[in-house]
Order: sequence, then structure tokens, then C-alpha cells
Amino acid sequence: MAGIRESEVEDAALAWLEALGYAMLHGPAIAVGEPAAERSDPSYRDVVLEGRLRQALVRLNADLPPEAIDWAIRENVRAQLRVIVKRILRKHGYPPDKAAKATQTVLEQAEVLSEAWL
Repeated sequence: MAGIRESEVEDAALAWLEALGYAMLHGPAIAVGEPAAERSDPSYRDVVLEGRLRQALVRLNADLPPEAIDWAIRENVRAQLRVIVKRILRKHGYPPDKAAKATQTVLEQAEVLSEAWL
């Protein structure tokens, strides 16, 4: 029995989004150093392009004050960080019953560091 390949799902999703009016850009076109650069990390680790996210949130929530948009982005980054930390802990055999506390500690440390970096 033949299954559906990932590329078929991706092509279908891209065609659907194009029909809705979205445009597709290839990663290298928005890489660091390019005229249309949207990435800040040359290693392509940016899961979310913050500029695009901010524009979309402003467009979809025109009545919200800018600080509410900043909070939404901050929460998105926290959620991504939480997932990354959990994966790393699981990969390295960290005890599952202690993972929640460890994840919370990493988030708190990241918060302190991010304030220091600003």
C-alpha cells in the first residue's frame, strides 16, 4: 500500500495557500545578508519570523495596543522554548517527573537573561 509522501502534502498546502492569496518565498531569499532578509540567525534556527508574526498580529488585531502584540510574541517564544527544553530533556533521559520543574527553571533563567540582554 502506497502512502502519501511529505512532499505531496507540502505541495498541496502551498497550492491551497497560493489560491488564498499568499506568496511563497524560499529560505535563501530571506536569509541574513540578502536584500529581503527576514531571518536574524544564519543557521535557519528561526522557527518563527518575528517581523511577519508582528505584522500579522497587528493586521488581525488592529484595535489592540502595541504592548498586547508584544505580549503575544513573547508568549509564542515561551511556548517554543518550552517545547525545545522538553525535547532536550527527553533526549538525554531526564526523569519525566522532574521535567516540569526543570522546564520552568530554564524559562525563568531565559527571562532573566533576556532582560539583561535588552
